[in-house]
Amino acid sequence: CCMDPHAAFLLLRGIRTLAVRVERQNASALRIAEFLSRHPKVTRVHYPLLKGHPDHAIAKKQMAGAGGVLSFEVEGSGADACRVAEALNLFTLAPSLGGVDSLVTIPVLTSHTMIAPELRKKMGVTEQMIRLSVGLEHVEDLIADLEKGLAVLTRARKEAVLAG
Repeated sequence: CCMDPHAAFLLLRGIRTLAVRVERQNASALRIAEFLSRHPKVTRVHYPLLKGHPDHAIAKKQMAGAGGVLSFEVEGSGADACRVAEALNLFTLAPSLGGVDSLVTIPVLTSHTMIAPELRKKMGVTEQMIRLSVGLEHVEDLIADLEKGLAVLTRARKEAVLAG
């Protein structure tokens, strides 16, 4: 396949900064995974370089970084996961992942929607799961955005108690 000159230029330009971008995404994703693993409204974090991950030892042996994509599960329901995702400002709600911008998706509503619920359960994909693709934004800003997004769970619980 032959590329047009402009596509070739863009590809070369991207390749020149790929290592720096991947290094930044790896470091940011690990920091975010560590933050999420300590958050009281997060029940589980899926990222192999976290110390508590079942594949941590092999991941440390095989990888310099675990990539910019991670998943986590929130306390509550699938609707709660949607509320968290929709409350984020720096993470764009998107059906697919990748690129330099941080993205968020709900797998049961996007990538895994056509998979039967029983099979999703076997795969470990829950309705409470949120998947992030970490971009190049400042990691502290991304963590602050996640903190704000997760705060909707606390507000929703307080409102339910007051209403009930």
